[in-house]
Amino acid sequence: MRNLKTSSTLWAIASAVVVGMAIYLPSYAQRGWVANYETGDRLDRSIGMAVDADGSVYVSGKAGGRLITLKYSDNGSLMWQATYQRVTGSYAHRTRCMRTPDGVVVLGIEAENFDALVVKYSPSDGGQQWVSVYGREVDPKTETVVDVPRDMASDAEGNVYVVGDSEKEGDQREDLGGFVIKIRGIDGYRIGKTMLEAISPRCVALDNAQSVYVAGHAFDNNSLVWRLTLMKYLHGQIEQPACWQSILTTNRYLSTYCSDMQVFGDAVYVLGRGTKLGGDEDVLLVKFQAGNGELLWVACVDTGVADIPRRLAVDSHGNIYLCANAGTDLICLKYSPDGEPIWQQPVRLRNTSAAAIAATSGVVFLAGQFADDHFVASVDAWGNLLWRQVYDGPPSSACGIDFAANVVAANDIVYVSGASSGAATTYQDQAATRFVTMRLAPMRITGRVNLDGFLHPARAWQDIQLSSPDSVETALGRVRVRVGPRLAFHDDEGRLSCVLPDCGVTEYYDVSLRAYKLPLVQGDPPCVTHWLRRGVYGVAALGGALDLGTVQMTNGDCDGDNEITILDFGLLVAAFGSMPGDSNWDTRADVDGDGEVTLVDVAIFMRNFGAAGDDNWWEGDPCVF
Repeated sequence: MRNLKTSSTLWAIASAVVVGMAIYLPSYAQRGWVANYETGDRLDRSIGMAVDADGSVYVSGKAGGRLITLKYSDNGSLMWQATYQRVTGSYAHRTRCMRTPDGVVVLGIEAENFDALVVKYSPSDGGQQWVSVYGREVDPKTETVVDVPRDMASDAEGNVYVVGDSEKEGDQREDLGGFVIKIRGIDGYRIGKTMLEAISPRCVALDNAQSVYVAGHAFDNNSLVWRLTLMKYLHGQIEQPACWQSILTTNRYLSTYCSDMQVFGDAVYVLGRGTKLGGDEDVLLVKFQAGNGELLWVACVDTGVADIPRRLAVDSHGNIYLCANAGTDLICLKYSPDGEPIWQQPVRLRNTSAAAIAATSGVVFLAGQFADDHFVASVDAWGNLLWRQVYDGPPSSACGIDFAANVVAANDIVYVSGASSGAATTYQDQAATRFVTMRLAPMRITGRVNLDGFLHPARAWQDIQLSSPDSVETALGRVRVRVGPRLAFHDDEGRLSCVLPDCGVTEYYDVSLRAYKLPLVQGDPPCVTHWLRRGVYGVAALGGALDLGTVQMTNGDCDGDNEITILDFGLLVAAFGSMPGDSNWDTRADVDGDGEVTLVDVAIFMRNFGAAGDDNWWEGDPCVF
């Protein structure tokens, strides 16, 4: 069943519904969309994305020897494309696409001299405004040095800060230290530079005072290990020594490394990893005081397997979310500003790879890869998985591969960028070649559910899934989309309303429903169903809404196996005459929900004996444990 954390969580949610608390449902300006852009070349997995206030989307990534940047309008139309021809994708770095006050800036590595490359485009028409290249001064005849940009940020004036490190190629790669450069936004002229000896920067960010924070890891020449480090430069003073540098020292790990960073108020959060003796790795979340660099706390995540940090997000309340890979699974955790874990257990998605995370006031969005498909998921403030969407890009092929690389949440809309392999026919040929950009708009699902003799509809809830029919053909080719499950409560009349994301590639959805009831008394199982699964097919998506009409559920499946058989009758007989507190009480047999097992429950069973539910629920769903 769904991993709802405790029955008290369900009681809290149900209470809000029963007493009539207002439930926030977002507005619906238009449907979602999916846009594909074929490059003809192998795409790197690092794909940058930025979103304008008007809903325009910028996407950038490396395809073969080209750095491609695209702009889509808020309805998914390609507005312009820009290409920088001379880049290399041979070195791992995070591709970034950033919106500055007056431009769009992207990162790459210039192919001729392997220098860090920064390109600025006009947001209106994609015209190239300037190109800035940074490289250490070496003799290209005798040395090959690669200057790898890792991250960038901009200040209020549109100036661009880039951090990275330099590596000397040869029989054995040699780290030459890091760099921080400042590029003037108006013309691309480099107006500041500082070299960082024995430090490998990974992230850069600015606070409201325009101070610059650089996070990375520093090499300790005495102990020959790496240490996670954070530095602060005052605005306009990156060529001056850092006003402070804080280094994480711990006896628990041999080395500690930086993966991501967020500045929020007077705090700086750094996500990293720690390597133990023997090679096992843990995820680290570290909080520093922004003013003086004081280390405030460290949270460690050790699941017993190799734990690899991915990305970090902070919501408007200051709560911190991180996503990581634990072996073959994705995990997501939530912490308070004091470093206390808020969820009792991490959200875990089986056989899923994490790539990105975004947080709003009460919801967190995750993106990555499930099996060979692009996926995005939503988790609520209690750590419950609200929905998961799987996108199998065109054409649907057993050898195709799709993955999401970035996610941005803005104004109730979720934007996802990733890639698809397109027409792969063999596993050797499954390199991603096309950009996939997706806008997920909220779609309200409404209907009225008849629970077949259950007396208290407000104490029941539904898991809802959507899927596009197998035969759906779109302008993008054959597309398969699956969304859900989504928890939805009924009111006293059986009416339900919930929100699931719509990517707009199909006009019709098949809807699957699975009903559960809340615990009657403390100690009852948190998730009990005695209804058959129900499918509603070919429901039209009209104006950002799906209306299911009246849905008839079939009651009496006491053991929850989606069939009403003699096994269910055995549970009824064993619990007959019982009430809560009796030794033979079994809430599964109380199919009318009145708190006792009577002839009424038997009559419901007899009326539906021999029935079987619809076999339309996804098998192997990673949100089911």
